[in-house]
Amino acid sequence: MLKVNKKTIRRLGTVVMALAMAISVMAIDAFAAELAVVDFAKEYTLGMGATTAPTEALELVQQTKAARDYSDAKYATESSIPDVTVTKAADSDKFVVTAADLYSGVGVFTYTFLEKDAGTAGVTYADNTITLNVVRTWTDSVNSTIKEEYTFGILNGDKTAKIQSITNKFDAGTLTISKELTGNMADPADTFPVTVTFTSSEPVLSPIYKDGTEVSLEWTESDGVHTASSSFNIKAGTDVVFTNIPVGVTYTTTETDPGEYELVSTEYSDTDMTITAGDTDTVTITNDKSVGTPTGVIMNVAPYVLMVALAGGIAFFFLRRKHAE
Repeated sequence: MLKVNKKTIRRLGTVVMALAMAISVMAIDAFAAELAVVDFAKEYTLGMGATTAPTEALELVQQTKAARDYSDAKYATESSIPDVTVTKAADSDKFVVTAADLYSGVGVFTYTFLEKDAGTAGVTYADNTITLNVVRTWTDSVNSTIKEEYTFGILNGDKTAKIQSITNKFDAGTLTISKELTGNMADPADTFPVTVTFTSSEPVLSPIYKDGTEVSLEWTESDGVHTASSSFNIKAGTDVVFTNIPVGVTYTTTETDPGEYELVSTEYSDTDMTITAGDTDTVTITNDKSVGTPTGVIMNVAPYVLMVALAGGIAFFFLRRKHAE
């Protein structure tokens, strides 16, 4: 029968403890960066004039942090609690919770956040506080090894209810461009090329529609100013309508080639040329094509008629007198 002395048992115990600690460290490392992917939606309330909200990423800015630790005093002070970041891609309904440092020991870690103002045109961002609870526990698996588990709860600011989304507001307006013709040679079937240029101090992430169809706009940015243009043809008695333009966006219109017509005027209903929530701005472009008719016939011809008549009268007088002699 194999005999094992106490010294050997103690050595085996040390090896087992070392292995367990190694497994524990490996488990911690696995969760050191990305803690979890959590269901959470970013929603919008559409204001007057808005039909389609922008597609934005979500980022929460950490405000406070606190912890109740049940294993040791590692998190006795606020500065020792790991910070976390919360981000969500624009095309996802889930956000990712990431810890900058390792957690150690079990506990309940509470963070408060506010949504980051991304500065997207037309968007008013939520100002309500979001609470994130991170519960870290240790459990024994069937093999008696140690692993860590995280449980997440997203609550309102006073932690009285769970929430599944954050809601922002999107406001937009409408721009209508009209064509009018004057003059006796104007043809209502003629078309005119017009370009409208949009300018914004904030990025535009929402679609803009022209006559109900989304416009393919190529936004460029220079020195913090975002610009995009749309060109189209318009004829008399018709309107071109742009909708879902974010509030704060400015615009200008240019008639690039009036042809044989004279550009009489371009009238803006809003002298600031700036989109406001729920309003419809109008631009009316007027062209003229006229041909003049002869005027002042009597004044131009009468002197010559009088001169001819006078000369004829004199000739008649002298001829008659000569005939009488």
